[in-house]
Amino acid sequence: MPINGKLYELYQESEKVEEYRQSQGKLDVCEGCTVWCYLIPSFFMGVDKYWWLNQVTYASEFLARKRFLQRA
Repeated sequence: MPINGKLYELYQESEKVEEYRQSQGKLDVCEGCTVWCYLIPSFFMGVDKYWWLNQVTYASEFLARKRFLQRA
């Protein structure tokens, strides 16, 4: 999707962006994933136990995928 300098407008008004937003966590590629992609923006509101949980989960998933790719 071309942005053409209108990122804010696309985010606020684009039907395609809304389709992507609604599909977060529901795509086939998301099955079994433990990274909360759809929640990540909310973790920038402050550092609390959920922020730390997200960091640990993200690091764990990243390392698991890295190990998997090394074996493949």
